[in-house]
Amino acid sequence: MGPEAYPGRRLSYDGHLCTVRYKGPVDGIRGLWLGVEWDNPTKGKHDGSHGGMRYFDCLSKEPRAASFIRASRPSDPPRDFLTALGVKYGSRDAPNDSAALDAIFIGGKEVKEVGFDYDSQRLLVWPSLRIISLDGLRLNGICPEPFSAPSRRVAFEFLVNSHFSCEELDLSRNLFETWGAVTDICSALQWLRYLNLR
Repeated sequence: MGPEAYPGRRLSYDGHLCTVRYKGPVDGIRGLWLGVEWDNPTKGKHDGSHGGMRYFDCLSKEPRAASFIRASRPSDPPRDFLTALGVKYGSRDAPNDSAALDAIFIGGKEVKEVGFDYDSQRLLVWPSLRIISLDGLRLNGICPEPFSAPSRRVAFEFLVNSHFSCEELDLSRNLFETWGAVTDICSALQWLRYLNLR
């Protein structure tokens, strides 16, 4: 089972991001349900209503931005900052994790991101990356859950002491629930000038 679900919780199912808007029973259907609003409003099936009864409201004005999901269905696991870096740019433990990301094609030819050495030493380049894009990688904080003050401090000090030279950071389409989670990451990157949160 994935992380605890509650209204306002950001989750991912099969790579599709959503926000929990309701948790409880649905009339005429057995079990406990989550009413979710999808980030992609074309993914849903309704607007937060079922059988003529409204269970929750969506921020989106799209009529099909919501779905009900069984509360017992496991969600995709969230990632902390360093894990997301490892997935995108590689790590010693998983040197080929980037193969799971979508390939980039220009003119029918596969291209690789300029400036990255795609071998087992990629972990060593993290601090030298000027632009870091962790868009859509289910990132939810600077450290793994639960977000205790000591674990946040340890992760923060690790990033500061790693002397990251990142000037531009893309954290779009992730699982952040508070601005504090974003601030934790940004404040550890002393050279950061641009933040993208589409």
